[in-house]
Amino acid sequence: MLPFFIFRLLIYIPMKKILLLMSVVVCFFNSFAQINPGFEQWTNYFIYQEPEGYVSTNFAFILTSGTPRPNVFKSNDKFSGSFAAKLESYPQNAGDTVGVPGAMFTGSVNITAQTFKPGFAYSNRSAELRGSYKYAFTNAPDSGLITVILTKYNATLGQSLPVGGGIKLFGPASVYTQFSIPIIYTANDFPDTAIIAVSTTKGFNNLLDTSTLFSAPLGVTMFVDNFAFFGTIPTSGINSFNDIITSSSIFPNPVSGDIFKINYNLKKSSEVELFIYNELGQLVEKKLVKGNAGMQEISINTSDKTNGIYYYQLLTGNNLAKGNFIIYKQ
Repeated sequence: MLPFFIFRLLIYIPMKKILLLMSVVVCFFNSFAQINPGFEQWTNYFIYQEPEGYVSTNFAFILTSGTPRPNVFKSNDKFSGSFAAKLESYPQNAGDTVGVPGAMFTGSVNITAQTFKPGFAYSNRSAELRGSYKYAFTNAPDSGLITVILTKYNATLGQSLPVGGGIKLFGPASVYTQFSIPIIYTANDFPDTAIIAVSTTKGFNNLLDTSTLFSAPLGVTMFVDNFAFFGTIPTSGINSFNDIITSSSIFPNPVSGDIFKINYNLKKSSEVELFIYNELGQLVEKKLVKGNAGMQEISINTSDKTNGIYYYQLLTGNNLAKGNFIIYKQ
């Protein structure tokens, strides 16, 4: 199962569906190097400019009804270099109280074939994505959203599968502020593709809900600059199950409701301790359960947990299985 909602974009997507997918950002890298990391290169499209290697909600200017306009701009208000990217929400029609979010995703669009290809060549198991941002809202409170996904193509299945990823919400910042998004790995593989997504609103998280394209709070502005990957995470120790717990998984992941389930397989009857930690390493839940050999299930209530990345451990004797999940509730 794909651990983040962004993974639903890991296919070629008809141009007519692009407006459903503006919460995804994809950029192109050569091996370990990112193209246009400082948003210095822009391409003119007659009535607007697009950062090279990216596709943005500027396409709504062409493809939607109402009175759309560009809302991703080349800005002189930068952290370094000459330019940064500025994203803002806007009303689709006069008098609207909600509107179109500013969003951009690196990738490529083939206008003739009406297809979108997400992803860029990237093969390092990086530890984090860093960059700089500013964020402000004037009407309803909101948060910016940046998502990072690393994937690898599986020739047998004929699709890209997740290797790791990370997500971060951004609050108000009147001056450029540096950020870091840790990348959590769910597989031992090296990726072949990287995806980055940027949106002015945290509510733009359901790729199948068309209303999210037109329900963003107005008066939101976000600047981003200087994206770069840092560090390396080794492959050893990831998903290293043992001779008692042979597998474990989370459903759904990300978690958007009040209940989710941890499934695991026992080779023999055992007592299992479950530990759940937040991204600060603080223990937020502990359970002791008994299970017979075979597939087991633990239901977890999220009503007392905030949005963020969590880590779980299943411990039986000296044997340990572990994983991670995201809680993301509007």
